[in-house]
Amino acid sequence: RDSKQAYRRPDGALRTPQSQSQPQSPSQYIPAPNRISKTARPASSAAIVDNRQHPLKMSVDDEVYFFEHDVPHNAPTKELEAVFETRMCNSNVLLLSSWGNYKESMPVRKHGGTRHYFRLRNLPFHASEDSIEKFAMSLEDSSTVGHNLSLRDAVAYLSAVSSSGKTASILPAFLNSHRNERDGRFSHYLYMPFSNNANKNFCSDEFVDDNAEIAKKQGAVFMYRCMERLLRCEYGDVNTRDVRDCIKGSVEVSIDDPSDPSIQVSGTNNPAKKESSIAFFDRVTRRINQLLNDKIPGKHERFLVHLDEHRKMNDNPNFRHGAMVALAKCYRVKCVATYTEPVDYISPAKSSGVCRQPLVHVPFDLCDYLKYRFFVNIGRLVGLPGLDEMRKRKWATLAFRMAAKAHADCPLSLICPNPTRDWLEQIQAALIKFDAKTGGMGTMKGNAVGIEAFDEALADCFAATVLPPPDNDAEHNEFALKLMNGVTEAKFRAEQFGNTSVTCGLTILKTKVVASWHDLLTLRYDSLPAFEIASRRFAEQLTVDDYLSGSPLEEAYGWSLLCRS
Repeated sequence: RDSKQAYRRPDGALRTPQSQSQPQSPSQYIPAPNRISKTARPASSAAIVDNRQHPLKMSVDDEVYFFEHDVPHNAPTKELEAVFETRMCNSNVLLLSSWGNYKESMPVRKHGGTRHYFRLRNLPFHASEDSIEKFAMSLEDSSTVGHNLSLRDAVAYLSAVSSSGKTASILPAFLNSHRNERDGRFSHYLYMPFSNNANKNFCSDEFVDDNAEIAKKQGAVFMYRCMERLLRCEYGDVNTRDVRDCIKGSVEVSIDDPSDPSIQVSGTNNPAKKESSIAFFDRVTRRINQLLNDKIPGKHERFLVHLDEHRKMNDNPNFRHGAMVALAKCYRVKCVATYTEPVDYISPAKSSGVCRQPLVHVPFDLCDYLKYRFFVNIGRLVGLPGLDEMRKRKWATLAFRMAAKAHADCPLSLICPNPTRDWLEQIQAALIKFDAKTGGMGTMKGNAVGIEAFDEALADCFAATVLPPPDNDAEHNEFALKLMNGVTEAKFRAEQFGNTSVTCGLTILKTKVVASWHDLLTLRYDSLPAFEIASRRFAEQLTVDDYLSGSPLEEAYGWSLLCRS
């Protein structure tokens, strides 16, 4: 069952054998068997991980290997197909001419350090509908940073650590926007990757001018060429009527097209170099608008264009700035960018012109994941009648510890079929054993056997979720206090922190950029020895079984107050 014991085909592709069927056992705390189509639920502690729900096989696409598996009912691909057929299908655009073409343009991600990929549209996105809706609304009205940006063009961006679900979160937000009758809802989702997409990326290796203004103009033209390629599919063999022949490998986009000299910026005496940036960008924006009007007409059509791995577009920040500004200025387009680092080369909110709009990451819903993956509903256990307040507090602490473990493992690695996580398997075994001992009873009141079984399950779950101790080799970081207190997003620059690993671990929290407590425990601030003392006192409290008691909260508050004083 272990993925390490899977065997390989002669061509090197990984295959996982399907497990044998096992008897089922009813349980009050296990959802109905139709939670996932064509699957059965585990029966006892002997069946810790039910591999039957994700039988894997491999498909080969142009030397790239894809995992093929049964698509869960809660994966976004089925709703996306329905939206495509009813709203997006368009014979004038090769990409939108059929569902088979469109789905091939959707994002994929590599599985670990292998050369095998998963299609993100076929994986469930574990988040509450309320958090997805708030995220979608922030994309629609551009007003999530404390100021109303709706009167100004904005580049929305999502910054978080790798494998945290940045790319995967945009599609559920689009679907939520489309199904709800709100002003500004999106009708089309267009994906434009620049890296990390199975070698199907947009790129340009042409020379970028050292002059900042000219580089911005080159970026603007590059974005127009990308939209042109995306909608016209002029690359590849169009006669095949199959967009997959158009997107094999990376798309080499030429900035200067001799057949279209009106927006060229090369050449020593080219007047476009001396033209004002405002006039040039207006001209390029009109070209993009005209392209959209010709291909997908309709005043109610609104496009969500996803620029993935935006910093890999080009090494020159002025080039990237020009590309995003040109797209953001289009009146029927909302531009959203994702990467591990913020879009700090775009002006912050309250500035004139196009500005950046930080998005708060959709939180990973661990309870929903446990229902889906292990068929266990821990929320119903907490609500059992007869539980005293102390046991409820301990379950709340356990939920925090499980969320912390999931954060360390990265949500994307958890939702891939057949993830191997010992701590999750131990939790499932503990809850199944509890269910077997109590027989699905509806109350703990006056039931000594039930209380004993509950405490035993609680102890097993705590043992499975021991958080790692703080790093004894913590390095001095001159920005430790800022990372604790938070940096105002408008003043944030990735370069100011120097350490790339720290920068990639930052989190956008409303109007501030902060480091997570996981990262703070790895830092030391030599100018203030009390910083390390406070962090270790806090780390020691992570071993207790009740985080809602006074001590853990006092230590956390004291650590924060120390950094502010």
